[in-house]
Amino acid sequence: MSAAPRVILIHGLRVNRLVMLYLARYLQRHGYETDSWGYPSYSAELDHCAALLGQRLKTERAGHIGLVAHSYGGVVALAQLARSADARVKRVVLLGSPIAGSHAGIAVARHAPGRWFIGATRRVWEEGPGLRIPEGVQVGSIAGTSRLGLGRFVTRIVHDNDGVVAVNETKLPGLTDHLVMPVAHSVMLASPAVAKQTDYFLRHGCFAR
Repeated sequence: MSAAPRVILIHGLRVNRLVMLYLARYLQRHGYETDSWGYPSYSAELDHCAALLGQRLKTERAGHIGLVAHSYGGVVALAQLARSADARVKRVVLLGSPIAGSHAGIAVARHAPGRWFIGATRRVWEEGPGLRIPEGVQVGSIAGTSRLGLGRFVTRIVHDNDGVVAVNETKLPGLTDHLVMPVAHSVMLASPAVAKQTDYFLRHGCFAR
């Protein structure tokens, strides 16, 4: 891809688009046009959130679109691309996204306060996201191994994890590339190293090694 595409950034659960500000500004400084997209992450079902993303994509006039999604935002992104392919979406970067399910999400759903916190995503974790990598799209996934996050307070995540999402939960067959970095789940949104790898994947379709 010779030119940097338009990039839509997608936040995770129970936050808003402002959490993507550092990444958005980093990408802007490196020649991208960006839009941090907001959606009702915990009050709307996955299918509805995916449909909203589809509506947002329809309003985009750019010829090439990149998606950068954090945590649950990656689930929404892949769900939408599976529902309705968009040939303009060439590359997707997932940051700590539990695309293969979430042990922490299942544990949280066992208790009333937790069910309130995860809202409409409860069924996603209990039944599994059921995602696949869409054909014709290069998808790179970054996982963290710094165990700082809410997950450690609600359950014991046996495998390497970022404090919320286990490394093995960030993998699906068909990923173009997968990278493990020593960052925590939320901290990766403000990590210069993660931002650099995000930029690299958007340009080259692989992570820098």
